Amino acid sequence: VYKCYIKYGTELVLECIDDVIRGNVNATKQPATGSSYYSRKAIDYKNLHIDLMQTAEKIANQIRAFNFREYQMPKVYDEAIIDTLILDTATRKKPGTILEKSEAGMVISTIDYDIVLYYDRFGECMEACACGNLHIVQEICKVRKHISERSDEGWTPLIVATYHGNMEVVKYLISIGADIHDKNYNGTNLLMYAKEVFLRDGNTELFQMLYDMGLDVEENDDYGKNVIDYLKEDGYELKDIIPDNYI
Repeated sequence: VYKCYIKYGTELVLECIDDVIRGNVNATKQPATGSSYYSRKAIDYKNLHIDLMQTAEKIANQIRAFNFREYQMPKVYDEAIIDTLILDTATRKKPGTILEKSEAGMVISTIDYDIVLYYDRFGECMEACACGNLHIVQEICKVRKHISERSDEGWTPLIVATYHGNMEVVKYLISIGADIHDKNYNGTNLLMYAKEVFLRDGNTELFQMLYDMGLDVEENDDYGKNVIDYLKEDGYELKDIIPDNYI
């Protein structure tokens, strides 16, 4: 929803800004009934509080609602929580009691069912993708929410693994559902990151694998350039990575 808001909101501003400046707009007053309004101060996002004295479903929904990496991550007992799993075991302890803890998260009691609160390990996952530690990536990505998370720059685990040329990590992430059409917030795609691997060490294997998966070498980024353009800027041609007889 946030990404759609940014995309279409920007398009709408560009489309209407001249009319707004010239006064060529018709304002519509919000009706007195059936309307709603929430101020920026309606919720103190710097001090989010997850109420553990409620059902497991409501806790899960509250954590999901506040899970917005660009601005904040919900915390329980000072641990950032990325995802939840409601168990089928009925609660036997006081709501909010920690029943079990592990590297992945904690199990707590609620007013009805026990719930698993998975720790946010996105930073650790990104470091493992950068250094090629497949074992750590596999462990963390058992909580699948980590796979599609993005950094402030728009980087995902797959993007980081690709940029650093860690082939086995790239293969694993794709095998568990990572999107090969991943881009950062500037439209930089995986082929462009794989191109950097080629420039650094001459390795073409990763680029060729992504190409075989159907990625388009003519796909442009937000600057109107594609991977062929960037290769030319660096003094290379596409055939230096993908020979004509390979295609």
